[in-house]
Amino acid sequence: MSDFFYDEAETGSGSEEMLLKALTAGHGTDAAQFAGGRALQPEDCETTLINVMREQKEDFKLMNTLKKTTVGSTVHQFNLRSDFGDEDLGFVEERGVAPDNNQAINRVTRDMKFIQKRGEVSEQLIVANTFENAFEEEKLAATMSVLKTAEKYAFHGDSEVVGTQFDGLLAQVRRAPAGKRNVHDLRGQSIRQAGESVLTQMAEMIADQGGEANRLFYPLILGQDLQDLCRDRLRFGTDDDRMSAVFKAYPTIYGTLAIAGDDAGPDKMFRPKGTVKPGGIPGKAPAKPAIVGFTPAPNSGSLFAASDAGVYRYTVHSVNEHGVSEAAGPFNVTVASGNGVRITITPAEVNPGAGFIICRSAKDGSATMEMARIGRNPSGGNTAYTDLNEDLPGTAEMLFLTEKKMQVVTEFFQLLPMRLYRMFPTDRLVTPFIMALWGAPSLKAPHWCGVVKNIAYRGGL
Repeated sequence: MSDFFYDEAETGSGSEEMLLKALTAGHGTDAAQFAGGRALQPEDCETTLINVMREQKEDFKLMNTLKKTTVGSTVHQFNLRSDFGDEDLGFVEERGVAPDNNQAINRVTRDMKFIQKRGEVSEQLIVANTFENAFEEEKLAATMSVLKTAEKYAFHGDSEVVGTQFDGLLAQVRRAPAGKRNVHDLRGQSIRQAGESVLTQMAEMIADQGGEANRLFYPLILGQDLQDLCRDRLRFGTDDDRMSAVFKAYPTIYGTLAIAGDDAGPDKMFRPKGTVKPGGIPGKAPAKPAIVGFTPAPNSGSLFAASDAGVYRYTVHSVNEHGVSEAAGPFNVTVASGNGVRITITPAEVNPGAGFIICRSAKDGSATMEMARIGRNPSGGNTAYTDLNEDLPGTAEMLFLTEKKMQVVTEFFQLLPMRLYRMFPTDRLVTPFIMALWGAPSLKAPHWCGVVKNIAYRGGL
């Protein structure tokens, strides 16, 4: 006991090393420099994320250009100003009373959503002589995966279908108030068939709301169609020996649209509505719907015209954050002109999923592609949806954004920047970790943005 309470200073080199380690553990950038290990702590990977987006900017065009705004709550509130005031009011007589500027301001909330992915590296790979640092390579792969998820769902996310997702920009445009919503329907026409109106009509709609569309995003499959539209309006002289041009901007009288380049144009994660492939995490992906019923009947809102009358094939999948179920169906339904098709879905009793993907064929066709995604009835029981032929299967969309304004229009509310959390191994010699990114994209002025929908594409229906 006397040795344990020895009252003189210990000056051995071993204790100095341990003291230095205790004082410095948790600091620095190179884990290999820490003898005997280091304290487990979160690692800020925002620099890694920025480097990835800079080096592969063509893969992450939307996330690369969204302004990042740091927030401090899981529910972020802000004011959305949809009108600056009535331009017909303001003139008064001498010493007259100035009228109130009747602006339209609404309080809006955005729920933060949480993207998290687990990775691990085996100890054998870490100690092996390789050209690359195994842990750094795995960290980079997880960063890429998280960023791809954020990019895809910044377009396609829909919290009404899967509650853990944030609402993407497409959903935010579609949910703008009816009088402020800019949606143009091509009704199954291709870009070549619609001509330049596919661009100018939406630019006009947005300008009428006070915006000025200057950036355009669309799936890769539409890229060549849009370039062909530009080339149809290009004229060469007899002495011109240039190769085919690539057009990055399209001028309209309402402003110039960026249609290609590093910060606009075709995006790899902006997907058309195509064939739905079941898959996901075994045991967590949902079960397919138990029963699906169809009732065609006359409906005043129907867009089934005389030329659309025929037999349609339907399939229905369940969906949640873990994957997509096998299809229920196919079901053949005869539809007459002026009909709507009421679809009643009974979910599976076990693992029913959060929502459903409804797929349909072309008239008298056999192949089915995605038509609409809907959320499951929150009160339980059956979920109903009426197909009015408003959303066409096997088509694509375009997203128009306004950014040249005094106030920020599109941004990403960031609760947690890209961060790596090292986890403890349990019964295996691995170094596990979780990569996390928390936040949500937001359109501050959805009435200054717009969507062109139901665009035919090569390989669609």
